[in-house]
Amino acid sequence: METRIPASERTSQKLDELLTTGVADGDARAELLKLAVRKIVEEVLEAEVTDALGRGYYENGAEPGVVSHRDPIVLTG
Repeated sequence: METRIPASERTSQKLDELLTTGVADGDARAELLKLAVRKIVEEVLEAEVTDALGRGYYENGAEPGVVSHRDPIVLTG
């Protein structure tokens, strides 16, 4: 199962890649500015979600032992 990462982390990876390799065509400064603004907006939205839900962005809010929609149901018998 692939680990989910917040959008701001993916944007950080793109920023790192841009800073190390540059842009093949176009204006690198424009791309850098676009990614920086995107990262700021994503971080603010992720913080709002965390505050509103009272849990991390990709955390399951269910109590331990409570079946959620992500827990598999195993039928025996």
